[in-house]
Amino acid sequence: MNRNSSFEILRLICIFEILMIHALDSIIGMASQQDMVVINILDSICNMSSSCLMLISGWFGIKSSLEHFIHIEGMLLFWNVFALISNIASGTEIGRQALLACFLPLQAQKNWFITGYIVIFIFASYIEKMIEALPKKEFQKLLCLLLLIFSVLPTLFYFDITNTGGKGIAHLFVMYLLGRYMRKYINHQRFYDTKIIITVLGIIIVLTSVLNMGAEVINMRFWFCRDCSVFMILGAVCMLLLFSKFTFSNRLINYGTKNIVSVICGERIVGRLFLKNWDRLMLNYFQEGGARIGYYMAAILRCVAVILVCIVIEKLRTVLFKPSEDLVIILIKRFSTKKHIKKR
Repeated sequence: MNRNSSFEILRLICIFEILMIHALDSIIGMASQQDMVVINILDSICNMSSSCLMLISGWFGIKSSLEHFIHIEGMLLFWNVFALISNIASGTEIGRQALLACFLPLQAQKNWFITGYIVIFIFASYIEKMIEALPKKEFQKLLCLLLLIFSVLPTLFYFDITNTGGKGIAHLFVMYLLGRYMRKYINHQRFYDTKIIITVLGIIIVLTSVLNMGAEVINMRFWFCRDCSVFMILGAVCMLLLFSKFTFSNRLINYGTKNIVSVICGERIVGRLFLKNWDRLMLNYFQEGGARIGYYMAAILRCVAVILVCIVIEKLRTVLFKPSEDLVIILIKRFSTKKHIKKR
């Protein structure tokens, strides 16, 4: 069955926005008041991305399987070892803890989103059973309570009980449940109009930007565009609803965006190996007071370059290591079958 390319494009946009946020993080320390206006607007747009990615996973539902798990772990292990070899080659001292973390990607939590996704992946079948057992009203009550505790209250009062700003498993779990609810109960209700969705999304971006600039005055930076913010969640919902209205399939898009999440894993190492000089020139240009638009345009091109390089490397990794991963899957299945027979 062909994947809906509309959602693949949305995934690609979300990955691009995540990279853009990281590019903006590198200049915050030297940003002027005028720069912060632009950064706040861009953050108000881009920080919907992580929530949106998890909403998409919830929309389709995560299908737990040994094959999928091994391939994800293989991808994480590849990028970690790649980074480790690069660090050793550059003369960086590698400690015992860093070495252990390299080979235990899930336990080490080297990337909060990937770790959260894998944990939800492991429990996906149990989560689905819980969802199926819950009547619609009970599901609504559960979502309202979760959103109240993990989103509404942190948006109103800044503090959140996880102390992560939404960058953790709790927030991703809530987003996954919200995505499942939307697919189950809202998917077939075509009462929402494209113009209305775009208008609401625009209002959210403008309102969040204005509130963030106001929060700057009291030194509460990016208060309203943290991952757990109500505004970011509503924006992510609008994005998902908007792209769900378009259905088409394109083989090239689907092929290119398969395993697009690998870009998150490879962003740093790709930037360090292939774009180090570019990054240095961008920062120097910014520090010397060059036209700010030049930096933002260069940052956009950098994000595109990182995505393309990561996709190419991931495709090569798949060709080279998928047979090994498939062999591991076969051996695990064979071992578990023998163990089951012995028990009988």
